[in-house]
Amino acid sequence: MGSLDNITVVLIAQHRVLQKCLGETKDLSLVATPATELMTGNLKSFTTTLFMHMHLEEEVFYPELLERMKDRGSDISKTVEFIDEMKKIGAVVVIFLAKYDSPLKLKEGLNDFIQDLDNVIELMNIRMESEESGVYCYWDALQGVR
Repeated sequence: MGSLDNITVVLIAQHRVLQKCLGETKDLSLVATPATELMTGNLKSFTTTLFMHMHLEEEVFYPELLERMKDRGSDISKTVEFIDEMKKIGAVVVIFLAKYDSPLKLKEGLNDFIQDLDNVIELMNIRMESEESGVYCYWDALQGVR
């Protein structure tokens, strides 16, 4: 990504893809005989998008945001705390993905998977809503600071 002007647009679009993958996986888990192969495929797509998203946020967006805030003379301590919380949510999701990384693991632990998936969906929604209504808006306000 050459210019960072549209980075929040890209990040939000990735959020929608992540939500769609999780929603489809949830729907597949609720049928009488869940298609664990399809569910695993959805989770792999989710994983790929999640890692791209986390890389863009953690390696590009967050460092640049903090730099722009510093340049403006802002106190970054609360933002650093926020970023740390977002990373913790990411770590929980990565653990979930490792726990259910095959059709066999899904089939054997389907009841736990459904509950764990609900928790991951809730965590991801909290993370996405927090970012979109917080740091992404702040980023847009800082455009042109550098």
